[in-house]
Amino acid sequence: MERPYIICHMLTSLDGKIIGDYFEYERIAYLIDKYEKIHERYGCKAWICGRITMEEHFTLRNELDLDQENNPTIPRTDYVANKDAKSFAVAVDPSEN
Repeated sequence: MERPYIICHMLTSLDGKIIGDYFEYERIAYLIDKYEKIHERYGCKAWICGRITMEEHFTLRNELDLDQENNPTIPRTDYVANKDAKSFAVAVDPSEN
């Protein structure tokens, strides 16, 4: 199996945050545009973020109610994605819950 080539390409604030009010400043639009153009040049097929960022931006802030008794148990097994997909999104969660 061929190993992936990983580039850490990030747009962050000076304090290392990847989200925040600083994105609302007009002057950041130039940097976002540059970031996206570099991303396109890399020809990336995947991107990664943390679970909380994924929840905030892709679930429309809908949280699952995991305290319900009727939620099925999902086995922790490997998931192998469709290798022919055009792109991949990966969420990382270091917690054991």
